[in-house]
Amino acid sequence: MKGFWLAAALVLGMPTFAGAHDIPADVTIQAFLKPEGHRLRLLVRVPLEALRDLSVPTRPGSGVGPGSVVDLARLQPLLSGAATVWIGQNVDLYENGAPLPATSLLDLRVSLPTDRSFGSYDDALRHVTGPRLPDAADVSWATGLLDALFETPIASDQSQFSIRPTSRSPNRIGST
Repeated sequence: MKGFWLAAALVLGMPTFAGAHDIPADVTIQAFLKPEGHRLRLLVRVPLEALRDLSVPTRPGSGVGPGSVVDLARLQPLLSGAATVWIGQNVDLYENGAPLPATSLLDLRVSLPTDRSFGSYDDALRHVTGPRLPDAADVSWATGLLDALFETPIASDQSQFSIRPTSRSPNRIGST
């Protein structure tokens, strides 16, 4: 069906620890899946604290743990790998029941918890491809969000699509 889009809220259990950062037992993930011509786009929003095994750079003096303020300038280079490993590699997409190729990460943004752009596909897409937060923005590891745009080729936007979250466990990502 042309113009088809799927909004999904996925809840994944992640009871593990990453250094000094506690991973929540339940994580709410917001996602939009939309076929457009010969590509399928996946927009995803996850809490920063759900990214396991990521060495999170924090601003000097902000402490360690849930109240710490993320150093966005030092975090940005780590996010592409983290998003690919913890989001892109943990979602299987299907067209008419057949597995699709792995997704490619096109763009990503760190967002504040007050950002409401994931209320619709169009708003989320504008946000993820729009301006980034300034490096000086105060983003807490415990409340910040990671928004990512993935894409994979498809045969037709008229096909039936499905999504299946997985829980593959990658190696440790990044260091500071």
